[in-house]
Amino acid sequence: MVRDTLVCLLAGGEGERLYPLTRDRAKPAVPFGGIYRIVDLTLSNCINSDLRHIYVLTQYKALSLNRHIREGWGIVANELGEFINVLPPMKRVGNDWYKGTADAIFQNLYSIGSEPCKQVLVLSGDHVYKMNYQLMLQQHVDAGAGVTIGTIEFDLSEASRFGVCEVDSGGRIIGWQEKPANPKPSVHDPTKCQVSMGIYCFNRDLLIETLLADADDPESKHDFGKNIIPRLIEKNLAYSY
Repeated sequence: MVRDTLVCLLAGGEGERLYPLTRDRAKPAVPFGGIYRIVDLTLSNCINSDLRHIYVLTQYKALSLNRHIREGWGIVANELGEFINVLPPMKRVGNDWYKGTADAIFQNLYSIGSEPCKQVLVLSGDHVYKMNYQLMLQQHVDAGAGVTIGTIEFDLSEASRFGVCEVDSGGRIIGWQEKPANPKPSVHDPTKCQVSMGIYCFNRDLLIETLLADADDPESKHDFGKNIIPRLIEKNLAYSY
């Protein structure tokens, strides 16, 4: 299963809320715990989950991030087909820089489509957490999901900063609010709600099909939370992990 999974790590964010730490570097490259960088936590999760086919999508002030990945993450066996490759914006499909999280993946569909994979795991390079992605991948395959979203129970008072999910008893996502002013509380606890962690596992063919349709929509913000996920929820293809 892990051999059939490609990781796309979004690492191009400016990190305005961390300024001035992000004055000269991308948010994933901000030092964390001494010699480490924020991006190391997500990359460690991948390696510890035995995921070793990884694209790191960069954009904003990426010099130190590129150097850190080149010097600190040369631990995969390239001779076995493993890789951690940095993908800068190449304007392969147009003249724009990345216009949103979904557009960043869309602009790299050539690279994604050239890899022999069945699932694409889309992660953020600026989050701090520990997780075994294999468990999520197993649930995704077992459920026959089109997309599985990592979610976590969170305080209702803070939930307006996230995508808020409504999940049925079978784990299917049946409702979605993107950064709502009045988040819908959990049916189990009115002080909590289920929020997205920004961790998405897609069937590759469905991801490509959905991104192509989104790219043709002039009203779209080309964002996973605002556009892609709601579209797949309408088709009853989204599950929560």
